[in-house]
Amino acid sequence: MKELRMDKPDHLLNRVSLAGVAGGLLLFVVLYYPVYVGLPGRVVSDWRNGSTLLSAFLVFLGLALLSFTGYWAARRAQLRTRRGNGLAGMFAGGLAAWIGYFSLMGAGAAVLGNADLFAQGTTAAASDEALVWLFAQAVMGVMNWSYGGMTAVTLAGLALGWLGGWLAPVGMENSERNWSRQWDNLGGISVAFTLSSLLTLVVTAVVYAPLGVELDGDAADATAAGFEITHSAAWADIGPLLAAFVVYLAGLTAVFLILRRSHRGQDAHFRWNSQLSGYLNGGVAIILPLIVLPLVQRGTIAFRVVTLLGVLVTLGLGWALLRMTLNAAAREDESDGRQRQWAEWGLFGASGTAVLLAWFGLTWIGVILLVAAVIFLAATRDRQPMPRPQPAQLLAQSFEVFLPGALALVLPTMVLSSPALGVLFLVVSTIPHTMPGGEPTPSWFWVRQINQLFIAHHSMFLISLLLGGLLLGIMVGVLRLTLGRAAWKTT
Repeated sequence: MKELRMDKPDHLLNRVSLAGVAGGLLLFVVLYYPVYVGLPGRVVSDWRNGSTLLSAFLVFLGLALLSFTGYWAARRAQLRTRRGNGLAGMFAGGLAAWIGYFSLMGAGAAVLGNADLFAQGTTAAASDEALVWLFAQAVMGVMNWSYGGMTAVTLAGLALGWLGGWLAPVGMENSERNWSRQWDNLGGISVAFTLSSLLTLVVTAVVYAPLGVELDGDAADATAAGFEITHSAAWADIGPLLAAFVVYLAGLTAVFLILRRSHRGQDAHFRWNSQLSGYLNGGVAIILPLIVLPLVQRGTIAFRVVTLLGVLVTLGLGWALLRMTLNAAAREDESDGRQRQWAEWGLFGASGTAVLLAWFGLTWIGVILLVAAVIFLAATRDRQPMPRPQPAQLLAQSFEVFLPGALALVLPTMVLSSPALGVLFLVVSTIPHTMPGGEPTPSWFWVRQINQLFIAHHSMFLISLLLGGLLLGIMVGVLRLTLGRAAWKTT
């Protein structure tokens, strides 16, 4: 059996990823005082008072740390161009920002968004209308601050990481040789990211479609009763879905760019993996609208508009990904170009027909139609024998990127779970104490809830990372068995 080349685990992708993880952990340490000690003291009267000057200095140090993370990642990458250094720094800076936010800063954002309930103190609501206003304000505040903070921290991490990487001196590594294997590793990691973000998108559509309607109704009732709504109901409605779509589409775009490069590779194993990933991600992308559209029928008009726009972009990317993969396979077996065009237009027509069927409630007929189209498309790909990796080879290659692969599975799910923790610990848990005629709230109640919220964020991130690693190991084991057996049968 022909053996495929193997790289050491200390390759470019792991070096950049480890720089991002280390930067995220350092960011957690640096920002712990301003986020955990200083920030709650601004909205909770019983919280300990922190030094404003020290908090401001540590926040500034955290911003500088994001740039240093990008600089460090670029130095470890040792690429020949500033463009490559900037991309390495941007990747590491964004990873550090996400780790810092989901493990710590997300809890702080939820605390800021819950200021109205904190201001209520230990007394119950005066009336049912006041209770509706309190909870509408609290939920909308947590959503607005959580997703707004997530956006700001992500953009800051990407921008400052790129700046740090661009400022780093160029190295002596051969970029083409260094990245030749990384495109295959990046393809596998991006597939894990898109599948995880796809799950996040579907769950977000299920949960937030009825919640948005409820929030709009509560905001209208509170306004009619004379209460002022200071938070944006529209952003609380569409923010979660918009964030989930952006994350998924970012992953799908990364898959497209990575596979466009991988399809040009000379290694048959890499081309085989690229085609498999292209059909998988493209097929899921064009079937996704059939899953999401029926779930949002109970949502608000704005919620459904955002869904429709996201669906259209997803369809375009999915069709482009499948078209590119089909073209790459056709170039290898030199098939007739006219047949390829008919397959492309057939896929496009099947996608549009399936979406129309889903809109009229015939979702499963559309799914069957699209699955049949994708199967037909996959059947037209290159039929020449492709070398399959041996089980040990596949296992070694997969564990080369174990850490970034586990993070790719975990981080998209935190986009949904981080704000949900804020609502659970700071809003839902207060219902018995804020209802008219309810039990008085103990003076230590908010201190306990905030402490539990921060502990929940720390624990959720660590446990999710461990579960992501376990899931990645299971996926590797399944691939090892299936592809390993296929390899023995064909050799």
